[in-house]
Amino acid sequence: KHNQIICPKCNPIGQSQKSSYENELSDFLNTLSVNYIPSDRNILNKQELDILIPDHNLAIEMDGIYWHNELFVSSDYHLKKTIGCQEKNIELIHIFEDEWENKKEIVQSIIKNRIGKTELTIFARKCNIKEISITDCKNFLNDNHIQGNVNSKIKLGLFYNNSLVSVMTFSK
Repeated sequence: KHNQIICPKCNPIGQSQKSSYENELSDFLNTLSVNYIPSDRNILNKQELDILIPDHNLAIEMDGIYWHNELFVSSDYHLKKTIGCQEKNIELIHIFEDEWENKKEIVQSIIKNRIGKTELTIFARKCNIKEISITDCKNFLNDNHIQGNVNSKIKLGLFYNNSLVSVMTFSK
């Protein structure tokens, strides 16, 4: 496809081109009893969307590190797909291989929240806001945010029953 020699053992001819990560995502969605369309090519004029969840106007792309770098796709490839979906009133979530591999629980939480399958809803009016320490901020963001910790001047925590449930950070 890209003038690359492909190992027929790893990529058998005639077999599905779904990655193991796409299969894991499908298994996860099945546990949530979510109706989805795998490998949709109707929304973006023959361009594939790995997962389409029509009931929630949501699509998910599992972007492998190797095939989705700028050696194989244009620098605006992911942006064009995102804009194409927005024009059809569909939110597109890009999940990169390393995010799925290293922060799977966070990614799954993002998906569950987006499709309304979150186990617990906490209303902000029942919470308190106060400044938090650098350590608490760093630990919370590394455990709960896809990008992890960031340097910031102001760190605010949202507390519910004295438990930190959300963090906001601000810089100059």
